[in-house]
Amino acid sequence: MADKIYKAPTTIDEMINKPIESGYLLAFCESQYSSENMRYVIEIDRYIDYFLLDKANWDKQIPYRQIDINIGLDSFHDVTIIPRKGEDLKIGGEQEWPSSVVSRQSVVDHIIKIWNNFISSDASTQICIPSKVLVNTINRLAHLHLYGKDVFNETLIDPIKTLTNDVLPRFLHSE
Repeated sequence: MADKIYKAPTTIDEMINKPIESGYLLAFCESQYSSENMRYVIEIDRYIDYFLLDKANWDKQIPYRQIDINIGLDSFHDVTIIPRKGEDLKIGGEQEWPSSVVSRQSVVDHIIKIWNNFISSDASTQICIPSKVLVNTINRLAHLHLYGKDVFNETLIDPIKTLTNDVLPRFLHSE
């Protein structure tokens, strides 16, 4: 039987989902002082994985853009104060939590950790996301029971663009 030929990953998705490659990419990012986006994407991936414990309730979820339309996200008023600490976020869904397997409190704790490490203006590894996306995310957190694993989807757009268009090409051309 012929030996399998190794095909190096060429996309950010391939890089993040292969442990060895993602380790090399993360080390490269750290050497270039640009690891916050990579670390953020990995942390959100961990957050999403937690919901896999209860596929019955979370896999049939409505896409987050449709939920935005259903609840009138565009009609929300802008948030005037952006919480500096994750503990100050108004996270909803206490009564309507759809899962008995995925603990709401564990999800909230993970959200607070993500906020404090990556999104807060005081975060040590703050990522850059547009203010409108930040406001949308705060509004989505108020309806966590509807968004679940997708609450941070929009915040991934800019970090993934940066990784795809800037970091990955430099990494692939490095030694």
